[in-house]
Parts: sequence; C-alpha cells; structure tokens
Amino acid sequence: MSFALYALSLAGVFKGTILLRGKDETLSFGELWDASYPYLGRIVGVLLVVGVALTFVFTLPVFFGALVGALTAGIGFLCMMPLMLLIIPLGLVAYLLLSLSTAAVVMGDLGVFDAIRHAWELLRAKFWSLVLMTVILYFAQMAVAMVIMIPIQFLQFAFIIPMSSGDIDPDSIFRIYGIAMAFFIPIASLFQSFGLTYVNAAWALTYLEISTQPPQPELDEGAVEYA
Repeated sequence: MSFALYALSLAGVFKGTILLRGKDETLSFGELWDASYPYLGRIVGVLLVVGVALTFVFTLPVFFGALVGALTAGIGFLCMMPLMLLIIPLGLVAYLLLSLSTAAVVMGDLGVFDAIRHAWELLRAKFWSLVLMTVILYFAQMAVAMVIMIPIQFLQFAFIIPMSSGDIDPDSIFRIYGIAMAFFIPIASLFQSFGLTYVNAAWALTYLEISTQPPQPELDEGAVEYA
C-alpha cells in the first residue's frame, strides 16, 4: 500500500509541476488526482524494474564478498573492500536513474522501458550536472532533517537527565515523553513531506531543463546553400 502511495505521490508532484509551471493558478485535489492517476501503473513498473535490477547488482557483490570472506577466514573480504567502495557511486547512479525514469514517465508520457532508456541517455549526457543537483538537494534534505531532529534531541535530553538523577518517577517521564512525541511526530512528518515534495519538484524541473532540445534555425524558402 505504501509503495503505491509513494508512486502516486511522485505522479502527483511531477504532473502538478507541469500543469502549474509558469502559471498563477491552483489545482484542486480532485483535478490533480485525475491528472496523475493514469501514470500510477507505469511509475510502479519503473520502481519494480529498477528496484529488482539494483537488488541484483548490489546483492551479488555482497554475497560474493561474504562467501570469499568465509572461505578465507576474513582475508578475502579485506581484499575485496576496494570493490565494495564501488557501491557508493553505484548508489548515486541508481538514485539518478530512478529519479529521471519516474520523471520521464510523467513529463515525457513514456512507457516503463522507454522511460528507463531515456533516463539512461540523459544520465550519460548530463552526468556531472546531475551529480551537482544531487549534492545540492542532499544538503537541502540534510538541513531539513537537522531542523526536525533538534526538538527531538531536546526532548530526549529534557527527560533523560531528570530520570538519571532519580528525582522523577520514570513511568511519569515516559508518559509525558510519549505524549510529546505523539504531538511532535505528525508535525515532523508534515515537514518531511514538504521537503520530499520540494525535491521531487526540483527533479521534475531538472528533467524538463535537460531534456529540452534547443530549436533548430529554419532556412528561408528558396534559400540555396552551395558547398
């Protein structure tokens, strides 16, 4: 269920970005739902295809490394550590491919495999620009996460210190802490949803920017070009 809701949220953000780009208008929930729902199946397909492929790519080296490490008493695993470091750039490529593929489904109205193929072509052509975009969005998400974590950390210290001193009954501290967290978690989730929406909208605009081809100059009728 959560998988389908995630796919629908992607479709909603991407389609909403297209419909509202450069316009001073608003969309009702019903209008956005009707416009986004046709893309749900294809986005789910992209998530499944890319997810299965990535699971195979990441699981195979880890399994092979664990097998070699078990047979060589850990020595072979240490020798394979440089190979394991490739997981970081592979993870970056996977994130970019998945973001561009899901955007291509909605922004380009493409099928599952056509969207993945087009995303791969864009990734190869604009790799470093996309890496820079990923870094910017990553730090933006980290900033939002840090802002959200500050009240949580404050609540933890506010209740742990009195409990460790023994001045207050631990049961009452846990009750108050549970009530505070029940109030704060929905607010934190709301802020996280805003951040995720911003990131997906940024990827939608990035896809439009890098996939737009510059217009070709037209020749006047009757113009003849001589070699």
